[in-house]
Amino acid sequence: MGEPMKPLRQIQAGNLDSASLKQEMEAHGYVVIRGLLASEDLNSLLGDISEVLRDAGWLNPDSNPLERIGNVDAACAYDDPGYKVVRDKVFGLQSFHAFPHHRLLQTVMKLLVGEQLLIHPKSEARLIFPNFERGIVQAHQDHTAVAGDEESFTAWIPLHDCPVAQGPLRILDSSHRFGLQPTAGETGYIPRGTEQGRDWVGGDINAGDVLLFHRAVVVTKRMASNDTAPCHNTPCSPGDALRAILPRRKSSISRRV
Repeated sequence: MGEPMKPLRQIQAGNLDSASLKQEMEAHGYVVIRGLLASEDLNSLLGDISEVLRDAGWLNPDSNPLERIGNVDAACAYDDPGYKVVRDKVFGLQSFHAFPHHRLLQTVMKLLVGEQLLIHPKSEARLIFPNFERGIVQAHQDHTAVAGDEESFTAWIPLHDCPVAQGPLRILDSSHRFGLQPTAGETGYIPRGTEQGRDWVGGDINAGDVLLFHRAVVVTKRMASNDTAPCHNTPCSPGDALRAILPRRKSSISRRV
Protein backbone atom coordinates (compact mmCIF):
# COMPACT_ATOMS: atom_id res chain seq x y z
CA MET A 1 0.00 0.00 0.00
CA GLY A 2 2.91 2.32 -0.64
CA GLU A 3 1.43 3.62 -3.88
CA PRO A 4 0.00 7.16 -3.93
CA MET A 5 -3.56 7.30 -2.66
CA LYS A 6 -6.43 8.89 -4.49
CA PRO A 7 -8.40 11.55 -2.58
CA LEU A 8 -11.49 10.77 -0.56
CA ARG A 9 -14.89 11.42 -2.07
CA GLN A 10 -16.68 14.09 -0.07
CA ILE A 11 -19.88 16.06 0.34
CA GLN A 12 -20.14 19.33 2.23
CA ALA A 13 -22.67 19.05 5.05
CA GLY A 14 -24.65 21.97 3.65
CA ASN A 15 -25.08 20.19 0.31
CA LEU A 16 -26.16 16.85 1.73
CA ASP A 17 -29.35 15.16 0.56
CA SER A 18 -30.69 11.61 0.56
CA ALA A 19 -30.22 10.99 -3.17
CA SER A 20 -26.55 12.07 -3.30
CA LEU A 21 -25.71 10.18 -0.10
CA LYS A 22 -27.29 6.95 -1.36
CA GLN A 23 -25.61 7.36 -4.76
CA GLU A 24 -22.13 7.72 -3.23
CA MET A 25 -22.71 4.80 -0.88
CA GLU A 26 -23.97 2.50 -3.62
CA ALA A 27 -21.21 3.34 -6.10
CA HIS A 28 -18.20 3.68 -3.78
CA GLY A 29 -19.26 2.28 -0.41
CA TYR A 30 -18.23 5.40 1.52
CA VAL A 31 -18.24 9.18 1.62
CA VAL A 32 -16.76 11.89 3.87
CA ILE A 33 -19.30 14.45 5.06
CA ARG A 34 -17.30 17.62 5.66
CA GLY A 35 -18.15 19.97 8.52
CA LEU A 36 -21.18 18.13 9.89
CA LEU A 37 -20.41 18.62 13.58
CA ALA A 38 -19.27 21.70 15.51
CA SER A 39 -16.27 21.65 17.85
CA GLU A 40 -18.53 21.99 20.89
CA ASP A 41 -20.18 18.72 19.85
CA LEU A 42 -16.83 16.96 20.16
CA ASN A 43 -14.92 18.69 22.96
CA SER A 44 -16.81 17.22 25.91
CA LEU A 45 -16.16 13.63 24.83
CA LEU A 46 -12.58 14.43 23.80
CA GLY A 47 -11.98 15.92 27.23
CA ASP A 48 -13.47 12.91 29.03
CA ILE A 49 -11.35 10.45 27.02
CA SER A 50 -8.20 12.55 27.47
CA GLU A 51 -8.71 12.48 31.25
CA VAL A 52 -8.94 8.68 31.19
CA LEU A 53 -5.72 8.49 29.16
CA ARG A 54 -3.94 10.95 31.45
CA ASP A 55 -4.93 9.00 34.58
CA ALA A 56 -3.69 5.80 32.92
CA GLY A 57 -0.27 7.34 32.22
CA TRP A 58 -0.71 7.19 28.46
CA LEU A 59 -0.04 10.91 28.00
CA ASN A 60 3.07 12.97 28.67
CA PRO A 61 2.59 14.20 32.26
CA ASP A 62 4.25 17.54 31.46
CA SER A 63 1.75 18.40 28.72
CA ASN A 64 -1.87 19.50 28.56
CA PRO A 65 -4.01 16.34 28.21
CA LEU A 66 -5.95 17.97 25.37
CA GLU A 67 -2.71 18.16 23.35
CA ARG A 68 -2.66 14.34 23.42
CA ILE A 69 1.14 13.99 23.57
CA GLY A 70 1.66 10.26 23.89
CA ASN A 71 3.89 8.71 26.55
CA VAL A 72 5.98 6.34 24.44
CA ASP A 73 6.82 4.22 27.49
CA ALA A 74 3.14 3.34 27.86
CA ALA A 75 2.62 2.27 24.23
CA CYS A 76 0.32 -0.74 23.91
CA ALA A 77 -2.22 -2.24 21.53
CA TYR A 78 -5.52 -4.08 21.69
CA ASP A 79 -4.15 -7.50 22.65
CA ASP A 80 -2.30 -6.08 25.67
CA PRO A 81 -4.08 -6.38 29.06
CA GLY A 82 -3.24 -2.76 29.90
CA TYR A 83 -4.93 -1.54 26.74
CA LYS A 84 -8.13 -3.40 27.53
CA VAL A 85 -8.33 -1.84 30.99
CA VAL A 86 -8.13 1.68 29.57
CA ARG A 87 -10.39 0.88 26.64
CA ASP A 88 -13.06 -0.41 29.03
CA LYS A 89 -12.88 2.82 31.06
CA VAL A 90 -13.45 4.83 27.89
CA PHE A 91 -16.29 2.52 26.89
CA GLY A 92 -17.89 3.13 30.30
CA LEU A 93 -18.16 6.90 29.79
CA GLN A 94 -21.72 8.21 29.61
CA SER A 95 -20.62 10.83 27.08
CA PHE A 96 -19.19 8.06 24.88
CA HIS A 97 -22.54 6.28 24.57
CA ALA A 98 -24.54 9.51 24.20
CA PHE A 99 -22.42 10.73 21.29
CA PRO A 100 -23.75 8.41 18.53
CA HIS A 101 -27.26 9.66 19.32
CA HIS A 102 -26.39 13.24 18.35
CA ARG A 103 -29.26 14.81 16.42
CA LEU A 104 -27.19 15.57 13.30
CA LEU A 105 -25.72 12.06 13.16
CA GLN A 106 -29.21 10.58 13.34
CA THR A 107 -30.40 12.96 10.63
CA VAL A 108 -27.65 11.82 8.28
CA MET A 109 -28.25 8.14 8.96
CA LYS A 110 -31.97 8.52 8.32
CA LEU A 111 -31.18 10.11 4.94
CA LEU A 112 -29.46 6.82 4.16
CA VAL A 113 -31.68 4.14 5.72
CA GLY A 114 -34.99 5.84 6.38
CA GLU A 115 -36.81 6.77 9.57
CA GLN A 116 -36.50 3.29 11.12
CA LEU A 117 -32.99 3.63 12.52
CA LEU A 118 -31.12 1.30 14.87
CA ILE A 119 -27.94 2.66 16.44
CA HIS A 120 -25.74 -0.29 17.33
CA PRO A 121 -24.85 -0.24 21.05
CA LYS A 122 -21.26 -1.32 20.48
CA SER A 123 -19.47 1.84 19.45
CA GLU A 124 -15.69 1.82 19.73
CA ALA A 125 -12.82 4.19 20.40
CA ARG A 126 -9.59 3.84 18.42
CA LEU A 127 -6.74 4.76 20.75
CA ILE A 128 -3.54 4.69 18.73
CA PHE A 129 -0.01 5.51 19.91
CA PRO A 130 2.36 7.29 17.49
CA ASN A 131 5.17 5.38 15.78
CA PHE A 132 3.86 2.10 17.16
CA GLU A 133 3.59 -0.54 14.46
CA ARG A 134 1.72 -3.07 16.59
CA GLY A 135 -1.10 -0.60 16.97
CA ILE A 136 -1.80 -0.41 13.25
CA VAL A 137 -5.26 -1.58 12.22
CA GLN A 138 -4.75 -3.87 9.22
CA ALA A 139 -7.15 -4.31 6.31
CA HIS A 140 -10.52 -5.64 7.49
CA GLN A 141 -14.28 -5.34 7.10
CA ASP A 142 -16.37 -4.24 10.07
CA HIS A 143 -19.08 -6.75 9.26
CA THR A 144 -16.68 -9.64 9.92
CA ALA A 145 -16.66 -8.72 13.59
CA VAL A 146 -20.00 -7.06 14.23
CA ALA A 147 -22.17 -9.28 12.01
CA GLY A 148 -25.92 -8.69 11.98
CA ASP A 149 -27.60 -7.34 8.86
CA GLU A 150 -25.26 -6.87 5.91
CA GLU A 151 -26.88 -3.55 4.95
CA SER A 152 -25.42 -1.66 7.91
CA PHE A 153 -23.06 1.29 8.08
CA THR A 154 -20.33 2.76 10.25
CA ALA A 155 -19.64 6.41 11.04
CA TRP A 156 -15.92 7.01 11.79
CA ILE A 157 -15.62 10.33 13.58
CA PRO A 158 -12.31 11.93 14.64
CA LEU A 159 -12.67 13.97 17.81
CA HIS A 160 -9.75 16.17 16.75
CA ASP A 161 -8.12 17.02 13.42
CA CYS A 162 -6.62 13.84 12.00
CA PRO A 163 -4.27 14.71 9.12
CA VAL A 164 -2.56 11.94 7.14
CA ALA A 165 0.43 12.10 9.53
CA GLN A 166 -1.82 10.97 12.38
CA GLY A 167 -3.05 7.95 10.46
CA PRO A 168 -6.76 8.34 9.66
CA LEU A 169 -8.59 5.44 8.03
CA ARG A 170 -7.98 4.48 4.42
CA ILE A 171 -10.76 3.03 2.30
CA LEU A 172 -10.66 0.52 -0.57
CA ASP A 173 -13.09 2.13 -3.00
CA SER A 174 -16.02 -0.08 -4.10
CA SER A 175 -14.79 -3.06 -2.06
CA HIS A 176 -18.30 -3.54 -0.64
CA ARG A 177 -19.31 -4.92 -4.03
CA PHE A 178 -17.19 -8.05 -3.44
CA GLY A 179 -18.99 -9.24 -0.31
CA LEU A 180 -17.17 -10.67 2.69
CA GLN A 181 -13.53 -11.31 1.78
CA PRO A 182 -11.30 -14.15 3.07
CA THR A 183 -9.32 -13.41 6.22
CA ALA A 184 -6.10 -14.85 7.62
CA GLY A 185 -7.32 -17.52 10.02
CA GLU A 186 -9.16 -16.00 12.98
CA THR A 187 -7.31 -12.69 12.91
CA GLY A 188 -10.04 -10.90 10.99
CA TYR A 189 -7.35 -9.34 8.78
CA ILE A 190 -7.51 -9.61 5.01
CA PRO A 191 -4.02 -10.69 3.81
CA ARG A 192 -2.16 -7.85 2.13
CA GLY A 193 -2.41 -8.00 -1.64
CA THR A 194 -5.58 -10.09 -1.66
CA GLU A 195 -8.02 -7.23 -0.97
CA GLN A 196 -10.64 -6.84 -3.70
CA GLY A 197 -11.83 -3.41 -4.72
CA ARG A 198 -10.76 -0.45 -6.85
CA ASP A 199 -8.22 2.05 -5.47
CA TRP A 200 -7.06 2.86 -1.96
CA VAL A 201 -8.24 6.34 -1.04
CA GLY A 202 -7.41 8.56 1.91
CA GLY A 203 -6.55 12.01 3.17
CA ASP A 204 -7.03 14.42 6.04
CA ILE A 205 -10.18 13.97 8.11
CA ASN A 206 -10.78 16.86 10.48
CA ALA A 207 -12.77 17.45 13.64
CA GLY A 208 -16.38 17.86 12.59
CA ASP A 209 -16.05 15.57 9.55
CA VAL A 210 -17.79 12.19 9.44
CA LEU A 211 -16.47 9.28 7.36
CA LEU A 212 -19.49 7.13 6.58
CA PHE A 213 -18.98 3.67 5.06
CA HIS A 214 -20.74 0.38 4.38
CA ARG A 215 -19.71 -2.39 6.78
CA ALA A 216 -18.56 -4.57 3.88
CA VAL A 217 -16.03 -1.93 2.75
CA VAL A 218 -12.37 -2.83 3.34
CA VAL A 219 -10.64 -0.31 5.61
CA THR A 220 -7.18 -0.01 7.11
CA LYS A 221 -5.19 2.49 9.17
CA ARG A 222 -1.64 3.66 8.63
CA MET A 223 0.81 4.27 11.46
CA ALA A 224 0.76 7.72 13.04
CA SER A 225 4.18 9.28 12.52
CA ASN A 226 4.10 12.29 14.80
CA ASP A 227 3.89 12.93 18.52
CA THR A 228 0.34 14.21 18.90
CA ALA A 229 -1.39 10.92 19.61
CA PRO A 230 -3.17 8.70 20.70
CA CYS A 231 -5.81 9.45 18.07
CA HIS A 232 -9.40 9.14 19.26
CA ASN A 233 -12.43 8.42 17.15
CA THR A 234 -15.89 7.09 17.79
CA PRO A 235 -17.55 4.87 15.20
CA CYS A 236 -21.27 4.24 15.51
CA SER A 237 -23.08 1.60 13.53
CA PRO A 238 -26.61 2.28 12.40
CA GLY A 239 -28.76 -0.06 10.35
CA ASP A 240 -32.36 -0.38 9.28
CA ALA A 241 -34.25 -1.30 12.45
CA LEU A 242 -36.76 -3.36 10.44
CA ARG A 243 -34.03 -5.80 9.44
CA ALA A 244 -32.89 -8.72 11.57
CA ILE A 245 -30.02 -7.83 13.90
CA LEU A 246 -28.36 -11.02 15.07
CA PRO A 247 -25.03 -10.28 16.78
CA ARG A 248 -22.64 -13.19 17.09
CA ARG A 249 -19.32 -13.77 18.78
CA LYS A 250 -16.33 -14.08 16.54
CA SER A 251 -12.61 -13.60 17.03
CA SER A 252 -11.53 -10.82 14.78
CA ILE A 253 -9.37 -7.78 14.75
CA SER A 254 -12.26 -5.44 14.59
CA ARG A 255 -14.43 -6.65 17.31
CA ARG A 256 -14.61 -2.94 16.87
CA VAL A 257 -11.60 -3.63 18.16
